[in-house]
Amino acid sequence: MLHELDHWWDAPDQISIRLDAPEFVGRLRATVAQFGDTVAVRADVSASRAAEYDDETTSALLDATAEAVRNFYRHAGAGASCVVLGEVGDDAITVTVADDGTGFDPEATPPGRIGVSFGITGRMAVVSGGSSSVLSAPGHGTRVRLRWVRP
Repeated sequence: MLHELDHWWDAPDQISIRLDAPEFVGRLRATVAQFGDTVAVRADVSASRAAEYDDETTSALLDATAEAVRNFYRHAGAGASCVVLGEVGDDAITVTVADDGTGFDPEATPPGRIGVSFGITGRMAVVSGGSSSVLSAPGHGTRVRLRWVRP
């Protein structure tokens, strides 16, 4: 009892939330849908029923996806279309956000731009097994690839 009183202000232990493949795909769809209904989501699940993914991994993937979709709505231009493709396996998840919008030159983007450097590449870089790439060119759309491989 005294130990509990001495440490009542301490942060509670982190609870690890694990998602299986169908739960991840459901959250992926919900993440994309929060911005509107014009972005299609297609998912290919090859994971076994026992496959699970930790909260750090799924949160990074979903948050980076949200940033990429948000950028589509902000920058792709009128008439552009976008699709989110998910590939969910036992030991890897890949999410690709591809649009046919105005595109941009990633090399000309200042390194401090929060959307790409923090919201996408930074989120994936801190996850063990995480990576990302942003391919784009003016007039040729944008493709954001988020990948996690079980370490």
